[in-house]
Amino acid sequence: MNSSDMLARVRTMLQEAGGNSGVYAFAVSGITTVPAPGAIYTNNTQAFTLLSVSVSGTAPTIAGTIFCKGTGSPTASGTLTPVYGAGDAPLAFSAYSQVSSGFWSDPEIYAALTDGQRELIHRALALYIAQTDLSTDVDLPPILQRLEKSGTITITSATGPLPSDFIHFLYGTLGTQWILRRKQNRQGFFAQNNTLLQAGTKEIYLSYIGNGTINFESSSTSGTATIWYISTPLAITPTQDPTVPDDQHNAVVQFAYQELLKKNEEDTRNSVNEFQQFQAMR
Repeated sequence: MNSSDMLARVRTMLQEAGGNSGVYAFAVSGITTVPAPGAIYTNNTQAFTLLSVSVSGTAPTIAGTIFCKGTGSPTASGTLTPVYGAGDAPLAFSAYSQVSSGFWSDPEIYAALTDGQRELIHRALALYIAQTDLSTDVDLPPILQRLEKSGTITITSATGPLPSDFIHFLYGTLGTQWILRRKQNRQGFFAQNNTLLQAGTKEIYLSYIGNGTINFESSSTSGTATIWYISTPLAITPTQDPTVPDDQHNAVVQFAYQELLKKNEEDTRNSVNEFQQFQAMR
């Protein structure tokens, strides 16, 4: 699937699951101060939490649509009385409709897809690290092979900056020396990478990697190093398809669907709680 196919799949799944249940679109006009998402209103003894705003014009004739998560149905027309947040008080609406599909914006769905891809990669990497701590005879899994990169860094007094997209160190070179993690078994590493071993080659060891830097055991380590590493996947966007292999695409879609559905449920629960608190103060 490409990124647009994944977007459409998530939308369909949310619609079939009632993922927009309780979302209302209000036709508003005559606005002076546009309310911000998070504002809470009441109407018809129900609470409505503002999710997004789509308006245009200049004050005091700003008009358009606002989307709210509600605890129940509003009146056919009327006013939304503010409980929390800035904006016109009250906010008049001429009509409303219940959103049945397509409420989630493209950026929200793409963000959830990106979260899903990163979650799969982090799980695969965690398993790979656990396996390589026990044995060096472990091949890099396909889901990580697409993220393997090399980069040149400058080492000064045993430390150097890591690439901005760095996730996990594989190995590196500094002159004729191979850079290894201390946990890597020397014999196992060169047995698996026997084409790397050359006459006169030595290995140097990392002390630790953290805070955006790579650090060596020997304080005299300096020079220009090349490192091979696992990089951060690019975000899934309308122009950027997923990095993970095709057989992982359904898992990414499923993660995004679950994440957005959970957010929908949390919005509903928060709206109910906020309205109950408001009612208790009256």
